[in-house]
Amino acid sequence: MSARAYDIVLSGGIGDDSKVIAYNIEVGGQTHASSVIEATNAKIHSHKGKLIAEKADIHILENGFASAKTINVDSILGGTIEADIATIKIAGANSKFFIKESLDIDNPSGIGIKIYITPAATEEEKSKQQELAKELETITHNLTDKQARLKTDIQIIEANKDTVLKLKAKLNSGSPMANAISDQLRRFANVAKEARTLTTEIDEAKKLIAKDKEILEREEKILLSTSITATKPWKNGALIKLLLADRKDIQLALGDNSQVKRIWIVKENDSYAIKTST
Repeated sequence: MSARAYDIVLSGGIGDDSKVIAYNIEVGGQTHASSVIEATNAKIHSHKGKLIAEKADIHILENGFASAKTINVDSILGGTIEADIATIKIAGANSKFFIKESLDIDNPSGIGIKIYITPAATEEEKSKQQELAKELETITHNLTDKQARLKTDIQIIEANKDTVLKLKAKLNSGSPMANAISDQLRRFANVAKEARTLTTEIDEAKKLIAKDKEILEREEKILLSTSITATKPWKNGALIKLLLADRKDIQLALGDNSQVKRIWIVKENDSYAIKTST
């Protein structure tokens, strides 16, 4: 089944192999494990399928997948959440969280809870970050190449200043080798033109690199403000991992009945660490 509408309200569930696209969707029943929902705002009673949304409110997330900027879940069991901000009442067994800004859990009671802190929590953000990293790498590589070519052009121009003046003087005096002289002067002129073009392109590349680095610095600022909180003890512990594209993963294991109330990230001497408080 496939459906598309601005508003969808279902008192029942969504069946197998269904794809539903809506701005607002409310499902009073259960979504099948093979179902896919794409929405801006989603409210689901029992979710087992795949959900991509901006904001999601789910009563029970059981072995399903939900990705959104903001997610509120009453109970998760064996499901996966990708979110900037997530609020969970009960985190059951084998629950996975990929979090960018904050995760608040009232009762982290399940066994096998895994929490991944990452600058790119959702699939869309991961894609954007990968594109940004690729763009930065390409621009930086091209910049290095252009700077080397410009250096060569400048060396040629500096080394042939006197030659150019002499050739121009010969050309103006009506030398019988006017055609050959003109060809040589044209070659020097092309070198000078390329140097001017490269200078402009290098300036533009530097601006793009500065812009991309600014975005990455902003992402890091968000990362360093990320917070995980728990009201009740971690009954069966949990594994906390910091995922960074260009660095080795950093992890922290919480033991059974851990009293840790807050978890956050710090950066010291260009190294990241996971900190906790009780």
